[in-house]
Amino acid sequence: MKKIFRIDDRKPRGGFTLVEVLVSMSVLILIMSILGEMFNGTASLVTYHDKAMDADGQTRILLDRMAIDFENMVKRTDVNYFLKSDLAETTKPQNYDLASSNPMSDASSAVNDQIAFYSAVPGYFSNTATQSAISLVGYRLNTSTYRIERYGRGLFWNGDTGTTATGESTAGDQPAFLPMVFGSTGQWPAAISATATDSDYEAIGPSVFRYEYCYLLKSGVLSTVPWDTAVGHTSINGLQDVAAIGVTMAAIDSKSRKIVSDTTLAALAGKMKDFDSTSMSAPGALEAQWRSVIQGSTVPVPALVLPSLHIYHRFFYLNSH
Repeated sequence: MKKIFRIDDRKPRGGFTLVEVLVSMSVLILIMSILGEMFNGTASLVTYHDKAMDADGQTRILLDRMAIDFENMVKRTDVNYFLKSDLAETTKPQNYDLASSNPMSDASSAVNDQIAFYSAVPGYFSNTATQSAISLVGYRLNTSTYRIERYGRGLFWNGDTGTTATGESTAGDQPAFLPMVFGSTGQWPAAISATATDSDYEAIGPSVFRYEYCYLLKSGVLSTVPWDTAVGHTSINGLQDVAAIGVTMAAIDSKSRKIVSDTTLAALAGKMKDFDSTSMSAPGALEAQWRSVIQGSTVPVPALVLPSLHIYHRFFYLNSH
């Protein structure tokens, strides 16, 4: 006898209710949102590190070049230097201008520093004479382009019959001994200018927008004066009292710089104080002040750019001879 099945006797088919579908979709959306946030966070972190590496890479090239130039600086009492100082020398000057009226050393407002000196390194040389092992080296933050530039002019041996180079006095491209000083008689005027155009200048720190230096004396004191007044010295005297030059710089990566104007960077740099041996004598004090300016900046810098601003500091020890 055949068994007859009724429709209501059959087992119900498997399936999802509307509530279960909605819950599943909500969970899926939540998971996708979490993954999206993780992806965005990772992308932002990678972008930040790429920008930091860009600024670090450019600045490292500049610092390494400075290290070579300062290590090979010519330290003699009969040649000229172009250095900053808050005090004027009382003896034969070895600077172009050591007076406190020099805007490079005006502690009342933030002003980028400048330096020029002889160094036993190669330099650009277009003279007809025999090139010497000495070059005139300088560093400035060009206030027109707002970038660090290096001056490297190759010089010929004293007594050689070289021709007078463009923009030079009749002395030509040979080392200048005292009492002649940079710029005063037309000898390498570009070396002491913040904006003068010269083929011997090259942009070496395009990411740097603030530049400051101080002197580490052999007594261990940080100073704005390149001699030790504590032992009665009142002149450079071949930098006999200086053990190292401490350089502090603020930089921004190349991508971020494209969206920040030079005017904005100048305003930000203007809030970063000059080194002051009275209030900033402790190591790291200047860098701390600059970081506080970035972190609490009232300058209209885009918030996304602030993490791209970096502070660098290094001491460059001078040779002992």
